[in-house]
Amino acid sequence: MAKLSDQRELKPYYKIDGIPQLQGTQFHDIDVTIDFKSTKENKEINSWWAPVTYDYDSVSMISNNEWLENLIFPDASHTIQINNPNNGKRYYVLSLMQDWTNRTQESKEYRLLWMILRSFLVKNEEFEKLWSWLKHQDLGGRWIPEGPEIYNKTFGDYPWALQFQEEGLDNCWKTCPEIEIPILPTSNRLVFESGYNCSVDDTIYIEVPSPEFFKFLDLKWNGIDSFNYQDHDSGFICPSICEEGPTGLIVEKTLFDEFLTQNNLRIIWTALYQAFPVPNDRENSLFREYSRVYTVQNERILKSKGIESRYSTFSKGKITTKKTSLKKTSIKKSSVKKSGVKKFSAKKSGAKKFSAKKSGVKKSSTKKLSTKKLSTKKLSVKKS
Repeated sequence: MAKLSDQRELKPYYKIDGIPQLQGTQFHDIDVTIDFKSTKENKEINSWWAPVTYDYDSVSMISNNEWLENLIFPDASHTIQINNPNNGKRYYVLSLMQDWTNRTQESKEYRLLWMILRSFLVKNEEFEKLWSWLKHQDLGGRWIPEGPEIYNKTFGDYPWALQFQEEGLDNCWKTCPEIEIPILPTSNRLVFESGYNCSVDDTIYIEVPSPEFFKFLDLKWNGIDSFNYQDHDSGFICPSICEEGPTGLIVEKTLFDEFLTQNNLRIIWTALYQAFPVPNDRENSLFREYSRVYTVQNERILKSKGIESRYSTFSKGKITTKKTSLKKTSIKKSSVKKSGVKKFSAKKSGAKKFSAKKSGVKKSSTKKLSTKKLSTKKLSVKKS
């Protein structure tokens, strides 16, 4: 019934801005493109793609207040590039949501430290300006644009099917606030709610590559845990589908480095942390919030100094809440014409333009990809 309702001719009044609405969406309650009813997501354990640990035993004898005041936040530079012990390959971690806690099944009181690691791409000619500014900014509040959360769609049809087109995925470029530079979040999140999707036992969250990668790398869902490039056995992997660990998205480093080089792009990671004891009084809460940015240059990971965005601790019988005062770099708004971002092209590939409408960037000359190394038809990647 669902297939029939999608294939039949649509009535004129169902069309909005040239994109017809799906009919019979109430019948789409079984996803035949996946063979798992739940993932192995566990944000509280370490895994090979989330190797950084936190030693709670060393702070078990001090108060919550002392713990927060002396807390050294984990360094995400040890997470950004990782080795897969199963095949020996190197990967970038593009997104990750990880918790460190001393909670047990019997715990009523415990401590929690979490990290949200995100990444985005920026044109090489805009990188230095953005990096110089961003490493002095407080990332608290997650104001850097992120990819959207998309609910209850058919997993294997991402991102080309009509149901995803209705989510506005045709233009994935965002504008970084204040500095007005276009950036591309590397991942989106698919959410499958158990009450809506009969294919899953519990509501699950899966990080997936930005649709822009599908346009130029011809990615295909392998039906298990990854979106692979043509005949390659790896590409963008959602590891927590098959292995226990935090939800995230990783990509084979060799493949991604070549993609960035060929297309004149750089990558920046943002890491946002928060630490607090549980239970925590909302009116007199104890917490610390911290952020940092990272990038890769000549095989080296560069990082900014950590910024304490805000914290609340107990001192002399009173709760003291502080917010770091930062000197923001003065950014002059660019008086350039609005246009599309420079397009990526490869001979005979018919690739579409990398669009960033309303981003306020100069129209740049079109550069072509080298079809010797990277094209939308064939990618030569040496095995690591």
